[in-house]
Amino acid sequence: MWNEVKNNPLMEDTWFPDNLRCSKSSLLQIADMMRPKWSEIYGNKIGIYGMKLFDILAMTMCHLAHTGGYQQTANIFGLSKPQTVRLVRRMLKFLNHIQIVQPKCNMKIVILGLLY
Repeated sequence: MWNEVKNNPLMEDTWFPDNLRCSKSSLLQIADMMRPKWSEIYGNKIGIYGMKLFDILAMTMCHLAHTGGYQQTANIFGLSKPQTVRLVRRMLKFLNHIQIVQPKCNMKIVILGLLY
């Protein structure tokens, strides 16, 4: 489902706000801000389980936006529940420990600002 959604421009105005609580463009901006630090910590791997930074961020946002738990998120993104748990926890740990380029600006604050 996720690959169909992220590659379909017709779904950008509905699916992203409904399921991730932000627009696709906001999510892309957040991923771009995170990319240098992500690469520094995790290297220049293409992805984990075939998921790139943008995908893992979207998965995390989806998980946080819904009450269906890891299984619902796994179903949407086409992964197993254990894979989803690992990726979401990795992203949350990453967000908890990074700061972006702007001095004294926490990534969590930037994300909250872009969501509203």
